[in-house]
Formats: sequence, structure tokens, C-alpha cells
Amino acid sequence: MPEPAQKSPVLGWVGLGLVVVCGIIYFLCAKGTYDSMFDVLGTGWAATGNIPDTSILTSDETRAIMGPIIGLAISAVAGLVGFILSIVAAVQNKGRIYAIIGIIVGALAPFSIFIAVAMSMSAHGVM
Repeated sequence: MPEPAQKSPVLGWVGLGLVVVCGIIYFLCAKGTYDSMFDVLGTGWAATGNIPDTSILTSDETRAIMGPIIGLAISAVAGLVGFILSIVAAVQNKGRIYAIIGIIVGALAPFSIFIAVAMSMSAHGVM
């Protein structure tokens, strides 16, 4: 019986690369979001849970908060695309080991927001 032709691992590499890059961007944007929220709104809201009135924010303050949030959303969607590409690559045996690593990293990446929030809270003296 002839051996099956070797498939190109590019799809697995692309999936893994996209997941890793988007995971790093996701983490940095999450930290930036909370850092800007503490800078603009102060730290009292995190301890009490009462979010202050945000209708009095200037446009610069709003941009400081919304910029990282938009980056967070874009990186989450792009990371999801990388996660799906990793699943497809694993099923089609195109760079399976890279695809499996991409699936694992993609499943764990959203939990990095907890680390980012904890780092931001400790940097601003909330914890």
C-alpha cells in the first residue's frame, strides 16, 4: 500500500500564529482597558461596585476607555478565526501538532483577562 502524500502544515501554522498573536493583543488591550478606566474614573468604583456617571466624561476620556475596548473586540474575533482554522487544520491533518497547540492556546486565551484585571487592580492599589 503506498504511503499517503504529506500535506502542507501551513494551515496549522497560520491558525497557531493567529491565535498566539491575537491572545497577546487581547491581554494587552484588556490591561489597557482597566488601566484607562482606573485613570479616568478613579479606583473607588472597583471597591464598591458603584460605577460613576459616565455621561460627564469628555471626548478624550471616552476615547481613552473605548480605544482598548475596540482592540479587545477585534482581537477576540480574529482569535476566534484562528481557533477555527486550528480546528480545521487538525481535522485535515495539515500541521496537526501546530493546530492542536493552537486549539489549546485558543481555549485558554480568554482567561488571560483575569490576569490582566488583577495586574491592573494591583498596580492601582485596589487589591
